[in-house]
Amino acid sequence: MVTKAKKSKGKEKSTNTKFMMVPSDGTYLARKLISKDGNQFYLEERVEIKGIVLDEKPNLRKYDPAVGFKFESSSFKNNFKTFKGEYAVFPDGFPAKERKAIEKLINVGIYSYEYDEHGWQLIEECCLVFGDLNIHEVYVNNLVFYTGEINGVSSPLTKADFEQYRDNGMPQNIFDELTDDNDFAGPILSDHSSLTVNDKDVEGFYNRLESLHNQAVVEYDRTHPFESKAQKTGRGKAKKGKKKTSGDSMDLSSYMFVYSAWTKRSFYELEIYEDFDIDRLRVEVSRDELHLGDHPIYTFSLSYETQNGEIVDFSFRENHGTNSDSSCLYDTKGKAFNFEIIEGDDDDEEEE
Repeated sequence: MVTKAKKSKGKEKSTNTKFMMVPSDGTYLARKLISKDGNQFYLEERVEIKGIVLDEKPNLRKYDPAVGFKFESSSFKNNFKTFKGEYAVFPDGFPAKERKAIEKLINVGIYSYEYDEHGWQLIEECCLVFGDLNIHEVYVNNLVFYTGEINGVSSPLTKADFEQYRDNGMPQNIFDELTDDNDFAGPILSDHSSLTVNDKDVEGFYNRLESLHNQAVVEYDRTHPFESKAQKTGRGKAKKGKKKTSGDSMDLSSYMFVYSAWTKRSFYELEIYEDFDIDRLRVEVSRDELHLGDHPIYTFSLSYETQNGEIVDFSFRENHGTNSDSSCLYDTKGKAFNFEIIEGDDDDEEEE
C-alpha cells in the first residue's frame, strides 16, 4: 500500500542541512584489519566517489592528511561508488609464505562470510580519506519516483522446439532460461506515476512527465525512423533453448518465443543538493518491439539537471513484484499460440 503524501509545489526548498566532504583525489579507502594465526594485516580497497554526505560537520582540528580522517554514518553523492579492487597491506616481518597464500586468495576473490574457513578474523573496519578535503554545507532533497514498468524478451526457436512446446508444453527450466535476461526493461508512462520530494507529492508532476515523455518520443522517432521487425532481414539462427545473441536482428523465418511482464509499483530515487525545480526534470526514451507487427514499446529513464549542468539519473530502489505477464509462441507466419508451462526438464531429450 502506498501512503498518500502531502502536496508540494513544483519548486521545493530543503530544510535538511548536511555537509559534503570531497577528497581532492575523489576517493576514499575502505580498510579492514584482519588477524590470522596471531599476525595482522590490512585488507584495503580504493573507492571512487563524487562526494561524501555527512550528517554533522567533521572536526578536522587534529586532521593529518597523511594519516587520514575516519568517517561513518554517511551516504555518497548521487549514490555513486566505484570499487577499484581489494589488495593486502602487510607489516614488516610478516611471514613470506603466508603472505603469498593470502595474496593468491585475494586474487581469486574472497567474501567476508568465507573468512572463518581460512582462519581470518575481522578485527575492525573503517573508511578513511586522505589529502586535501573540501567541506561545504549542502541542502539535501530526497526525490522518490513511483511508476509502472515493463520488461520484455523475444527469442527465436527451432521448428522442432516450437512444435514441441506448442503441442506438449515448455519445461519450467527452459522457460526460466528464456526469461532470465531482458531484451529491454524500464519505466513506462503510467497514469499513476508520481514524484515526492522529502515525502511530499509534487503537484503537476504527471502532466509535466507526460509532456516531457511525448516530446522525447517525437524527437526519438525523428532521429530514429521506425522500422518494424517485419521490414528487417535477419542474421541469427535459433539454437535449442537459447536466446538470440546481442546485436542479432530477427530472422523473418524464425519461430519465436515472446514474453512480457508489467509491474505497477516500482520506486526510483535520487538525492540532490539544491532546491528542487520541476523544470529541471529530464526524460530520455528507448523504443523496442517484441514481435512482427507489434506496436513499438517506449520505455524511459528519468533524470535531473542540476544548477551546474550535471545530469544525474534516478536509480532503481525496489518494486513490489510483477502484477501481470504474458507469453506465447509464434509460427513463421506470425500466428500466436498459447502453451503450457510444465514442471520438469528436458535433460533426457537433450541427451537423446
